[in-house]
Amino acid sequence: MFAGTNAEVFIQIYGEKGKTEVLRLESRSNNFERNTTEIFKIEAKDVGKIFKIRIGHDGSGIGSGWFLETEDVFIVTAVDLGTLKKLRIRHDNTKPYSSWYLDRVEIVDTKEDVTYYFPCNRWLAVEEDDGQVARELVPVDEAFMKQDEDEEGGSATLGLEQKSMSTTYTLKMKTGEKKYAGTDANSEDDGETMRELVPSDIITEKLSRDGNLKVTEVEVEDALETHAYKVSVMTGDVNGSGTDANRDASTTARAYVIIIGPNDVETDRLWLDLAQGKKSFAVGSMEHFVCYGTDVGEIKRVEIGHNGVTPESCWLVDELSVAVPTKGIKYIFPYRILMRNLTTEEEYLFTYENWLSKTKGPKRTKVCELPAVVDDEEMVDKTTYIIQVQTSDVGGAGTDANVFLIVFGEYGDTGTLPLKESTNRNKFERKSKDLFRFPEMLSLGELSKVRVWHDNKGPAPGWHLEYIDVKDETMDQTFRFPCDRWLAKNEDDGMIIRELACANNDSIDLSDKTKYEIATTTANTDDASTTENAWIVLEGRKARSKEFVLENKKKKFLCGATDTFEFSSKHLGEIAGICLGHISKDGKKVKKEVFWHVMEVVVTEMELGNKYFFHCDAQIPLTAKKDQFLTFECYKSVESFASKVRKLVPVKYELIVITGDIKGAGTDANVSITIYGVNGDSGKRALRKKFRNLFERGRTDRFVLEMLDLGELLRVKVEHDGSSANNGWLLECVEVTNTANSVTTIFQCGKWLDAYKADGQIHRVLYPRY
Repeated sequence: MFAGTNAEVFIQIYGEKGKTEVLRLESRSNNFERNTTEIFKIEAKDVGKIFKIRIGHDGSGIGSGWFLETEDVFIVTAVDLGTLKKLRIRHDNTKPYSSWYLDRVEIVDTKEDVTYYFPCNRWLAVEEDDGQVARELVPVDEAFMKQDEDEEGGSATLGLEQKSMSTTYTLKMKTGEKKYAGTDANSEDDGETMRELVPSDIITEKLSRDGNLKVTEVEVEDALETHAYKVSVMTGDVNGSGTDANRDASTTARAYVIIIGPNDVETDRLWLDLAQGKKSFAVGSMEHFVCYGTDVGEIKRVEIGHNGVTPESCWLVDELSVAVPTKGIKYIFPYRILMRNLTTEEEYLFTYENWLSKTKGPKRTKVCELPAVVDDEEMVDKTTYIIQVQTSDVGGAGTDANVFLIVFGEYGDTGTLPLKESTNRNKFERKSKDLFRFPEMLSLGELSKVRVWHDNKGPAPGWHLEYIDVKDETMDQTFRFPCDRWLAKNEDDGMIIRELACANNDSIDLSDKTKYEIATTTANTDDASTTENAWIVLEGRKARSKEFVLENKKKKFLCGATDTFEFSSKHLGEIAGICLGHISKDGKKVKKEVFWHVMEVVVTEMELGNKYFFHCDAQIPLTAKKDQFLTFECYKSVESFASKVRKLVPVKYELIVITGDIKGAGTDANVSITIYGVNGDSGKRALRKKFRNLFERGRTDRFVLEMLDLGELLRVKVEHDGSSANNGWLLECVEVTNTANSVTTIFQCGKWLDAYKADGQIHRVLYPRY
């Protein structure tokens, strides 16, 4: 009794590709009654394999206590249909509110691990569109499959690489049968109204061809992406070291910490909000916070700061420490924030001994980055970056504007560096070379690119930049970034921001021979080894290698052993497959069956360091000639940082921005966009044009932005600054076209960016539609 709830229930789904937004679970029925099972279908971001969910309610309603019981999820697979060619879908139009707008259908073939995407984007409704309640859909890659069949003359190669950013989840929720288990709002237990759940088991039912139902149950390991942390911060015991940066009656600024791991994986800002009644971080005080952050793996550094809105918002933090989730490693930093995992009691310690202030201390900053320390060893080296800026020798090349730089590398970026204190009194003059030193920086390792821009201020802001050199003193290595372009409103393409790729890797010549390392691993069983030779052929995207003989010298191919061989070949491009054979040393006829049991082959491209993995686990028969072999496809590849850097070439992106066609849809505010791809982001780019009234009702505006190739686009962030009286804006959609390969990505919006309408947001993060 009293198990049901009328409260607003929400859920958030976490998986290997990230997490969804907070999703409301609502329907027309009386939900969440005692001993009931609720089913919802929700369109949300595709998170891949699900690790956990976070579920809660808003505490509204009468009798809000709720006991939530878990229910198993089943995946049912029918008879194998082979490659899917089309799909027919319809409804019977018998119920009220039968009209249905279908975005797409996704079908996952779990046997072949292939996902089919059937786009629709049409109504199934008598009173909408063409009045049809049935549609026939074809997969988005059908043209690609036909092309492959025509070219290869064989079976289709599925080019199903379109990654849809949203998918449909079926949620079943069962309320427990305990007394007062239902809820109209708050969960009881420990008073929390939110729970994070991970799947305990995945039960799969498969219907075989003979009609029998095979049930398999797989236990799921704990794979939490987000953890609860207790963060403790010690403020320095110096007069004036406390901060008014936290929220009180006179300011809305707050303190935060960001945790950063390998490959620049980082948490969101974890806000350190003081308890009610406390207005600031007091001198000598220790404050404790509970917050939730992403598991970033091995912690490399942390960023701590506040967004104080006045220069007087100062903070001297004394100590910091952090614990790595689930790994039992303690990180120690000079600063002190103590971060504790409430589940495992593991800790990180971060330390910083200076001011977070625009007016105090030597650095005049509100943000800092801290390297983690494990067993007295810093996880990231400190270095001094010496930045040399060469202004070109052309008329009017010098600038009076303020110049800024961000350096990007293996371990993230430097953040914005203002180029203020040069070796020259007058900076950035024609044909001059300016040097800037930035000591005590965290090393980024190998560098990939820089982003340089100016604020267009001063009497002559236009600037012609020849190149930038960045020297890492710890590595004793200099990285060059050529430009030879204008950063000027009235020159070239009118841009005052440039992204420059590192030219160091251009010295690697792949037109000649390339060295390849082949590592073979023999199975660890009694009869796996061989005393004979092996041979291999590499199948690349660009070319096919000759036959390489893997000579069995000095007792190679022993049980459980890994043996390496090196060969030179023309550059083959990405390695897609290998042919592997087993041949006698003397070439004589084989009299009895002899096999070599190989488990794995790893091919490394030595110049760039790319690795390709081939899982074999096969017995290869011995032959006298190279007429018998087995083929294996690459199941995993690891692209090196140097290889990624070589792909960073300048690309022009065409942006189409469509404003809604209803009253008041246009805006007079300043609009900007940030584009995110697999190779990084564009930075915040203003969308402006001379002598044009942009973003008017029903208008389509076109812009061209140049930046280094972002790769596959993941999302865009569109925002405006709220300036002008008529700043509300109804954004219909954004289309981004890579003009180098003519690939267009569409980002649907259909929402207001208006502080006084809808949810009051003046920025939107949009994901692509396929």
